[in-house]
Amino acid sequence: MTIDNREDAPEISHEEICNYIAEKTGFDYDQIDIILEHGVEYTNNHEVDEDGEVRIDTDEQVAYIKRQPHVTLSEEQIETILDLELEFLVEKGIATQVED
Repeated sequence: MTIDNREDAPEISHEEICNYIAEKTGFDYDQIDIILEHGVEYTNNHEVDEDGEVRIDTDEQVAYIKRQPHVTLSEEQIETILDLELEFLVEKGIATQVED
């Protein structure tokens, strides 16, 4: 995943993303919130490249999130949440998906 660090990116709320994922999956809102918070933490610990982008390895991100306290979902469920987050961000023009 690549997150564009653009000034003109539209503003979205955390609640909007959580609701989007909850509607699509039926997963517990609080668990979605926890997963996304740890996902942001993971992303924020990566440097922005010369193109203003942050490149994320999803497998490493899932492993990081799964190790965090209060995470009760499976790796598959975490991947689903992250995939839907990416889908949402791509729809909003905030991220692009890059296959390695």
